Amino acid sequence: TGRAMKQATRAATIAAIAAIAPQSAKASTRLRSSKAHGKTEVEALELEGMQTMDTLYPFYHTTEAITAELKRLAESCPGMSLQQVGGPERSIDVVTIRAPGSAPVNKNFLLFGEHSRELISPESGLHLVRSLCGETGLSEQAKRVLEDSEFQIVVNGNPESRKKVESGDFCLRVNPDGVDLNRNWAEEWQPGAVLDPADTNPGPSPFSEPETRAFKQLVEDYRPTTFLTIHSGTKGMYMPWAYDMEHLANRNQPQMMTILKDLDAKHCECPFGAAGREVGY
Repeated sequence: TGRAMKQATRAATIAAIAAIAPQSAKASTRLRSSKAHGKTEVEALELEGMQTMDTLYPFYHTTEAITAELKRLAESCPGMSLQQVGGPERSIDVVTIRAPGSAPVNKNFLLFGEHSRELISPESGLHLVRSLCGETGLSEQAKRVLEDSEFQIVVNGNPESRKKVESGDFCLRVNPDGVDLNRNWAEEWQPGAVLDPADTNPGPSPFSEPETRAFKQLVEDYRPTTFLTIHSGTKGMYMPWAYDMEHLANRNQPQMMTILKDLDAKHCECPFGAAGREVGY
């Protein structure tokens, strides 16, 4: 399932997603000046010991606020449903949007927030949901997208660890079991961390974690034509494979590369290609 789903792709839908999702994390790069001793607000707050997401980066939604916003949208957004997967200890919000009366040919699965420290990823997922629900300036474009596309979106894929990040553990990447969810899928799974074990522990076996088991079940049930995961830390657009720096996708490779070239020219002007080769780990 991982190989088939992660390589499936549709050009028009990906281009539309690229336009609807936030162009950049502009808010996250702003530092407001503090009158206290001429320091930035971040420096002043750190001196006071107030190192939480709310105090340092209040423009981000907390995990609780993301869930509350999704519940609000589910009550007012036509064609949107909201469910929770992963069990009571790892409750993960999953949004499905299909415009009433539409006959979509594209089924798009988007996974945000696998790595808890990548705060802009779930924020982008929430923005996408709001856009598809007509609550941003992209509502007309979203209507056109929903004529032939539907979406299933995991907005915040690692919520329990994200809560720790929100409390000040800003470098935390893994899930509560110390496992890198990005490396816990079955494709070319290997035991042992590639780099720092604190960041890249693949877990004791493929799909050992409740989060990745939930993602796997969702994908198997939904059977998307497009699978995208959204991360932060570098600006780029990538396709399989990511497990080493040598292998390229052998399914749909020319089509995916054509899509990336087109998107790059119109939206990104950034590195693109096989993830392992371009990113390097």
